[in-house]
Order: sequence, then structure tokens, then C-alpha cells
Amino acid sequence: MTADDDGGDVVLTLTSATPVVNADNSSITPATAQASTGGALTLTATAKDQFKNLINTAVVAWSVSGRNTTSGVTTQKLTDANGLSTYTVTDASTSTTSLTDTVAAAFTYNGTTVAAGSVTSATITWGANAVKTVEYTVTPTLDDATATSAITTGASGASASAGRVTLTVLVTGSNGLALAGVPVTFATSNAKSGILVSSGIDYSSRYTGSDGKATTYVYGWTKGATTVTATAGGVSSTTIINFTNAAADARYINTDIDGNIVKATVTDRYGNTVKGVTVDFTRTGGGYFGNGTTGTSGTTNSDGVVEVVVTPGTTATVVTASLNTATYTQAKDPAGYVDLTAITSTGVGASFNTAGKASDTETVAAGTTPAVSAAEAATDAANEAIDAANAATDAANLAAEAADAATVAAEEARDAADAATAAVEELATQVATLMAALKAQITTLANTVAKIAKKVKA
Repeated sequence: MTADDDGGDVVLTLTSATPVVNADNSSITPATAQASTGGALTLTATAKDQFKNLINTAVVAWSVSGRNTTSGVTTQKLTDANGLSTYTVTDASTSTTSLTDTVAAAFTYNGTTVAAGSVTSATITWGANAVKTVEYTVTPTLDDATATSAITTGASGASASAGRVTLTVLVTGSNGLALAGVPVTFATSNAKSGILVSSGIDYSSRYTGSDGKATTYVYGWTKGATTVTATAGGVSSTTIINFTNAAADARYINTDIDGNIVKATVTDRYGNTVKGVTVDFTRTGGGYFGNGTTGTSGTTNSDGVVEVVVTPGTTATVVTASLNTATYTQAKDPAGYVDLTAITSTGVGASFNTAGKASDTETVAAGTTPAVSAAEAATDAANEAIDAANAATDAANLAAEAADAATVAAEEARDAADAATAAVEELATQVATLMAALKAQITTLANTVAKIAKKVKA
């Protein structure tokens, strides 16, 4: 309301125009495309009104003329919340002369129709384009620390496919240009993984778009590497998804015992072990933990396992391993729930609804355990070995003393022998002297006898 020159009021009445489809603002994409013979190509129509606003629930009547003519038959589809309607043209013709299709769409909204052809139509040229390369352009990381966690439960108890990984390949021809309308198949190597099927769309078989790209979605429900192979026109390419989980996925704890060692294993909803989970241990009874306390905690390793040593007491020791449900919320879920929300999804993962388990117990017997007995036996054996070593040392010492005595005796005997040898030598000298004297005496006597004999003869 404004005042006129005379000071009076001027009343303005605004009347809104009814939104209708506007041919200048609406479009079909891609406007032109090269596609492989026998392939398929998806086109998108965008409906806008005279104010360039997107229109939802507009009726789009699609028709094809040319190589794959629909002969006056139209396919009607409504635009979605984004004003979009899609239509796929599949090349079913075997003609070798007619290679082109013209795709048009008529728009109807609020009683107003924009005839087919008023909006720019699309032209598809089909040809025998050989595939040269299939290359992944969107791939996951292979780093465990940052890999997409495809086996997480997702919001509100969603199935395994809620953690899907997006993969995209680019298909090019011999001329290096992107090929549109080429069928691409995707397959996984791991039996516990799959290709998404959603809203009637099976993403294991897709056609490349006008940009030569085809996208699929892969999910899994077991840890480890999965190879995904994309094949188009006999050419294949592979990539690897390393499915992982997170500590927050801990749902179930189970314990077992080996002597006086209590082992706790933590798993997720799908039965995969979970690393990095804090497990609290408490005990009642006569024993205590290896660190001398009545309570302790540990973190699960890459196998989802954490162990604690219990020193037995005079009475049995009951050990409880537990998960903090404030941190690991699924551990308190009843069967069929995730984070206290009922599982309503279908498909893979919906059947993995075992109740969470936040604690488990084991009993360590009183007194010695096999591990302690083994240690005591080892100690006894060591003591016996020490005693044997001491006895051997004593025997060695005695032998050394005997050897010393024998050495002394040998030296004394050697001295006696030396003395005897000297005595014999001295006696021999005396005998030789006596013998020489005796010989001299005998010689003298013989001479005397000879002289007497001469005198007697004379």
C-alpha cells in the first residue's frame, strides 16, 4: 500500500500465476551421445516451471523414433522431488543402416502440457565401438586405519549393505574416448560379500552413462580383502576392498580358560572378532590377578582376544570379563535389536540378530593349577640339577686331590729310583776297583809260582 499525489491510498492486488512446465527452462540430458551397439543409455529429463523452480510429480511421456522407435507408444513417468525423470533406451535393433535414435519427452503439469520436441530432444548414435580399457576411477582405500567399514551395522539396525562401498569404472574405446551404453558386470571374490540390489536395481550389471562411467555398490559381512572385478566388452579390471570393523561394533564377549589363564574373545554382530576393545576383569574368591590386584583390564588384539593371568588361592576364584555397555552399546541389545532399535531391514545382515552379551565368567580351581604345577616341577628339576652339579664338583675335587697325591708319590718314587741308581753305580765302581786289585794280586802270584818252578827244575 502506497499514498498517491493527493494523499490517498493506492491498493495493489497481487495475483500469483499457476506454475506450469516451461520449455525453455526444462531439458533432457545428455543432448547427444555415442553408444555401443546392443548397449543401453539412460537419459534424464529435468522439469522446471516459468520461475525456474524444479517441479515434482510432473508427468513425463518418453518416446523414441529412429533405430529403436517405440511406434507411437510412450512411457510415462513422474518427476521425483528433484524434478527429475529418467528413461533408459536399450538398443535392440539389428539394422546396419539405421544407427540413430531421437528421444523426446512431453511434460504435463497443472493441466498444461509441453509437447514432445518443444524441449530439446536427445540424439543417440549407436556404433560397434570396441572396448579398449576398463579403469576404476573411484576405489576404496586399502589402509586398515582408514578403510571404509563395510560391515558396520548402520543406523537403526540396517543390513550389511548399509555399509556399502562405492566403486566406479570408466570404459574407453580404441580412440581413447569414453564409451556410453556399454554393459558392465561386477563380481566379488569373497562369498561373504555382495553387490547391492536396491529398489529393483541389480548393481552387478550396469550400463555406462554418457560419460562412459558405470557405478556399483559392494558390501560385506566378514573381515578381510575382497577382489571386485569389472568386465566390459571382454576387458576386465580389478580392485580390492579391505573390509574392517570398529571397536564400537563390539556386541558379544565369550571366555575360556587354560590352567590359570582366562581368555576373553570379543565379536561383532556378524561374528567377526573386534580389536581395540577394552575388557574389564574382576574376581571373587581366594586368588588374585598376576599383577597382584583384584581387578584389571586389557585391550583386545588383532584377533579380538585379551588374556589375564590368575594366581590361584586356597579357594576357587571366579573371574568375570565384561564390556562397558555405555561404551559398547550393542552388548546390551536383546535379539533382533541394534542399539535398542528393532531390526527392520531385509536381506543380508537382517538375520544376524543374536542378543548382545556384556559379560562371561570362568572359574580357576583352588591351589595349584597345571601351569603352577609345571613351574614347581621345573623348579624341582632345577634344584636336582644343582645338587647333581654340586656332587660332580665334589667328585672332581676328590679326583684332583688324588691326582695331586699320586703326583707326590711319583716324585718320591723317582727320587728313590735316582738314589738306587746312584748306589748301584757306586757299587759297580767299587767292584771294578776290587776286581782290578784281585787281578793284580793273581798276576803277582802267578809270577811268583813261575819263578819257584824254575828254581825247582834247576
